[in-house]
Amino acid sequence: MRYCMRSDKEIGALRIITGKGKNSRHALRPVLRPEVQRMLSEEFYPPLNTVTGARGRGDMGVLEVDNVGEWREYNRVVRDEKIKIVGSLLGNVGRKVHAATKRAVIARDNDNDW
Repeated sequence: MRYCMRSDKEIGALRIITGKGKNSRHALRPVLRPEVQRMLSEEFYPPLNTVTGARGRGDMGVLEVDNVGEWREYNRVVRDEKIKIVGSLLGNVGRKVHAATKRAVIARDNDNDW
């Protein structure tokens, strides 16, 4: 997903291979796939829609191509807005520090005149 955010390339279908669970405690009972599906639908905004692939029980892919692109564009806009807000706040702090420093220097210089 980090690659998706950095890349300007068009995003095709995203396929996540989770395996069949041959070496899990409950052989061939999916454990990882349902958790990855839950994470993509609950922890990503906008949620990424997942459909289990046709190759087998362990093959899960994000099949809605527009969905990944929509997620990327939404998160780029949100990131850019946050960067603007932080930049504005830092600019305000910088101006206030500069003004306070200037006042302190003037006060010090006035004290030294005595």
